[in-house]
Amino acid sequence: LIEQFSLSQIQAQAILDMQLRRIAALEREKIEEEFQQLQKTIGELEALLADPQKVLVEVKKETRKVRKDYGDDRRTEILDEEPGVPTKEELVPHQEMVITITQRGYLKCMAANTYRAQHRGGKGITGMLPRESDVLQQLLVADTHDTLLFFTNKGKAYALRCFEIPQDATRSTRGMPMINLLSITEGERVNAVVITPNLQQDGYILLGTRMGEIKRMNFSSMSNIRSNGLISMDLEPGDEVVSAWLAGEDDEVVMVTEMGMAARFPIANVRVSSRTSGGVRGIRLDSGDRVMSMDVVIPGAQLLVLSRNGFGKLTPIQAYRRTKRGAKGVITFRITDKTGTVAAAHVILDATEVMLVSEKGNIERILLSEIRVKGRVTQGVMIMRPKIEGDHFVAVASMNSHGAAPG
Repeated sequence: LIEQFSLSQIQAQAILDMQLRRIAALEREKIEEEFQQLQKTIGELEALLADPQKVLVEVKKETRKVRKDYGDDRRTEILDEEPGVPTKEELVPHQEMVITITQRGYLKCMAANTYRAQHRGGKGITGMLPRESDVLQQLLVADTHDTLLFFTNKGKAYALRCFEIPQDATRSTRGMPMINLLSITEGERVNAVVITPNLQQDGYILLGTRMGEIKRMNFSSMSNIRSNGLISMDLEPGDEVVSAWLAGEDDEVVMVTEMGMAARFPIANVRVSSRTSGGVRGIRLDSGDRVMSMDVVIPGAQLLVLSRNGFGKLTPIQAYRRTKRGAKGVITFRITDKTGTVAAAHVILDATEVMLVSEKGNIERILLSEIRVKGRVTQGVMIMRPKIEGDHFVAVASMNSHGAAPG
């Protein structure tokens, strides 16, 4: 007893001296107490079951206790109606995409992270392999949920969601014929694209043409584009749309020509026109010159100019003085046989990288910090060497560090 129950010598001896009948009496008292308690409980339960009102009171009491002990928020949603089928838009994750368009109308969409950043002067990687008679014409960066407004050389507009463009898995494919996605007619090709996250917004659409005209119309006129397209501009014979942008009332534009001229002026100098009307003169061109790019001016930004032979430079936008609409403009790029003529120009503000694309499908993603800032009347430096002899560059797009096109 001492070892098993940790009793003292006196306690152990007292237990041994206790008569057996006394031990039995203690156990009997315990059983009788338990019996009396059970009888009392049975009586209470029988009385409870005999009175429906008491039953309800007890149920409420126990329910409140359960709610208190286990009353955490419900993890599933109870719907009064059957849930609808999710739309395609709800199933598509947000992702930055690179979209290329060829002169013969092939459209290709790939994830932006497919193209790695390189150093200035590199030879890039193959973005696609167009046919010998086809060349790359445009490079765009968009979110999968953006809407793309396509403006053709003939002045018509079409709309398509980015996720509706089939995504390519390999860089070397040509993509899909645009005629499979848009109801474009024979001889019609996409020359400009406006990317917007929302078709219901204020502002204006600006259209620039090869012969130097510009048009401003309300963005709302493009909010309901039919599947067979809408007329967006009445063009002069031989002219074509080359650029399209979203702009606000207080914005300015800069038009850049193939021979290296640039004209900057407020869009307030361009009257608002109806959707089916023509434009007005934006820049006065010398004989043989033509507009290559038109972009919206952003205060504090820089203008990136790229030549056909891979030369380029950044110039602060404030280096371009404001002129009146219809002026000849100022020199923006010194043209030589070595540089070739201007291929594209783009206003850049919050970008860290740019993507350059050549006619033969060579694409380079280059850090913006590696492109030199130079004066307005200079020829720039070699940004990207043609990978194939006889290849030339045709387009440029800006990106931030994780692949997004800056706003």
